[in-house]
Amino acid sequence: MMKIVICIVSILLLTSCSIHGNFEGLYSYYNITKSRIPDVLIQPDSTFQICSLVNTKQPRVYLANGSRLKECVSNHDAVVYIWKPKCASNLCYSLNALQDKCKTIHKDLFIVAECYDADMMSLTYNIDRPILGIDTRYYRSERTARYLSRFLFDLTSHYAVNGRVLYFKNGVFTQSCHSVDSLRL
Repeated sequence: MMKIVICIVSILLLTSCSIHGNFEGLYSYYNITKSRIPDVLIQPDSTFQICSLVNTKQPRVYLANGSRLKECVSNHDAVVYIWKPKCASNLCYSLNALQDKCKTIHKDLFIVAECYDADMMSLTYNIDRPILGIDTRYYRSERTARYLSRFLFDLTSHYAVNGRVLYFKNGVFTQSCHSVDSLRL
């Protein structure tokens, strides 16, 4: 009798614990995105100047590491936004609205995709610069937490970066927060 009870309980536990959906946010999805939209994702060579890129009507995502982006924000007042495609939280910004906000406060905006999403990266946004994607090959990881923390350290020289909005004053990382309105300018 005890064996039957254990068997029934085991079956109920195994069938009730299933994952619905995907692992969005855990992995980069770079390879899937690259196979779906190969012309959008661009791996520039080391001499290519990502700092001077301007957005075009054609969607483009340029792969970069934190050190290359750090060169772009040097000697500038800049906001770096870590964008998570399809984020539904109230802490996530529309890229167009964020660009308008940064123009209002006279700050350069750099948008960095936390992970890759073919649908969202195929869209045209009204932003001054193209989206930058974290170069997962450079960081030798497809796991978001791993490559994102390394990217942020290369960019800010800090291990503890909380928030998706990073502020650089005269090229120096001064703060991170969850909202542009929370920045101490």
